[in-house]
Amino acid sequence: MTALLAFLAAYALALGGTRALLSLRPRGGFIDVPNARSSHDVPKPRFGGVALVGAFTATCAGVMVVSSGARVFAPMFVGVALLFTTGLVDDWRRLSVPVRLAIQLAAALVPVVAGLSLDHVTLPLAGTIPLGRFGAALTVLGVMASVNFYNFIDGIDGLAAGGAFIASLALALITAMLGHGDASPVLLALAGASAGFLHYNFPPSRLFMGDAGSTVLGYVFAWIALWGNAASPSMPAFVPVFVLSSLYLDAALTLVSRAVRGEPVFQAHHTHYYQRLLSLGLNHKQVTLLEYAVTTALGAGAVVYFRAGEYFPAFLAACWLALFAGFILKIRSLERGDRVFWRWRAVAIVAVDVGLVVVAYLGAYFLRMNFRFTEPEGTAVLRALPLVIVARTAMFLRYGLYRSMWKYTSVPDVVRVIQAVTAGSVIVLTAVVLLFRFEAFPRSLFVIEYVLLISLVLGVRFARRLFHEIGREPRDVGATRFCIVGAGDRGERVARAIRARDGAAAHVVCFVDDDPGKIGLALHGAPVEGPIERLEAICRRRRVDAVVLAIRNADAALAGRVATAARRAGAVLRPAAEDGIPAPGGGAVPSGATPAPSRDLGGRTVVVLDGGGALGEAGLRG
Repeated sequence: MTALLAFLAAYALALGGTRALLSLRPRGGFIDVPNARSSHDVPKPRFGGVALVGAFTATCAGVMVVSSGARVFAPMFVGVALLFTTGLVDDWRRLSVPVRLAIQLAAALVPVVAGLSLDHVTLPLAGTIPLGRFGAALTVLGVMASVNFYNFIDGIDGLAAGGAFIASLALALITAMLGHGDASPVLLALAGASAGFLHYNFPPSRLFMGDAGSTVLGYVFAWIALWGNAASPSMPAFVPVFVLSSLYLDAALTLVSRAVRGEPVFQAHHTHYYQRLLSLGLNHKQVTLLEYAVTTALGAGAVVYFRAGEYFPAFLAACWLALFAGFILKIRSLERGDRVFWRWRAVAIVAVDVGLVVVAYLGAYFLRMNFRFTEPEGTAVLRALPLVIVARTAMFLRYGLYRSMWKYTSVPDVVRVIQAVTAGSVIVLTAVVLLFRFEAFPRSLFVIEYVLLISLVLGVRFARRLFHEIGREPRDVGATRFCIVGAGDRGERVARAIRARDGAAAHVVCFVDDDPGKIGLALHGAPVEGPIERLEAICRRRRVDAVVLAIRNADAALAGRVATAARRAGAVLRPAAEDGIPAPGGGAVPSGATPAPSRDLGGRTVVVLDGGGALGEAGLRG
């Protein structure tokens, strides 16, 4: 209960504090004015760390009052105060690098004085490695690295706050699993404060946390790692680092590459990999959500680590390193002008699907055996792995999974995936029975693998489609507001076509239909209203810019009613060009023409008639 209250209190304080900060009008250095190295294009305040750190500190103070065990974290706030004050001054009036490093050094010495120096590290397969006399020095270096790495990754909207929220939740779950109930409220307080601030920092953000927030987050995670390493039972120091490795590896690789090139490592720049993704054409929301997904997967892997045998962490680490290396190489190839998996698209898709087959097959085994490698089951499963890969790949090829475009994944693709996985399962089971007589194989292995593989294959493809749609949400201001008459199949196709053509520049605000069974429902998130007799009032109330009649075989009488209602709401009819896009200027709609919405609206409603023809993606393409 204390942990839940800590989360809610920190969330409420951070949310309210951030909202209060937004009502201020900061001056001078607290305004982050964009420059050539910035990832934002309008000036924004950068004192959001005041609300985040304030909420976290106040909540932890309350936790320590009611829970004596949580007071072990009291010394941490000495370092938090040092870094917060320094970061706030640096956000207002830039401090020199030596001054910042000196204060970071002082903060890094606090855990050493508090008795949390690293005397050993525990790594999967390698076991426990004593550090001896180097422990204190490595502790200081590790804390300073965490502080600066987290500061480095705070370069786009929502990345630092969202990463802290996800990592804190994962670490809170791990501490609860280990029986450290006094630490969980502190971590959930950090998660709550990060979530409250993220409400205004998620893309498009309204303010930044600044150094006062990012350096403190890095420091707190470093302290948690040191505390966990010394606790009993321990949470090895590499676990928090592993959860945040997506962010820390980006910062570390960028730092090393700049140092090798002789560039100043502490000077602001635009060469982090997440910033390079922006330069390649992704938007802030896409990059941020991509990092969230990776951090969530790493957090889940860290949670599983404490229930796994020694082989599973190695398998997990190998998968992560392969994914990260491929990600870095792909970014570099795109910067050289290569297209995304176009020249080698088939090879890339096959490689991804083979990876999913391996993950589903071995993942099913580890799930079935409670994440432990056992004999003789493990040996039998590994012997059959090549057979599984060949059979699955052949069926994926047979059912056309390598020819589909993932960003347009739809119901027919779902059917093909299920058919391919089902056929592959029949072949694999038959071969296992004939070749291995099903000896030593867990009986439920292939059932779990079947479900996992379908989930992974479909998940990857729909994630690609979702990723393609992110950032195309309609804008609140400046978007063309559409009303579609007809909430059937044609209306749904028209809505998709409008969004595909105009993206964020168009917004379907409602559908209008006479069917009482549809009125009150929603289609593509837009409400269905009606009847059509109320079209004029609906257009006025919804501030509609364009009306599309999307009813199959609509007669002249219905088209006339729609046109009249729209005119009364301020309509103008525009003739269609040959490509279906309305030409600028007024005039009547020619007989048989199929006009499409015009961008030259002038604040008036445009009526687009598609009563008898097929108005789909082809009719709305520019």
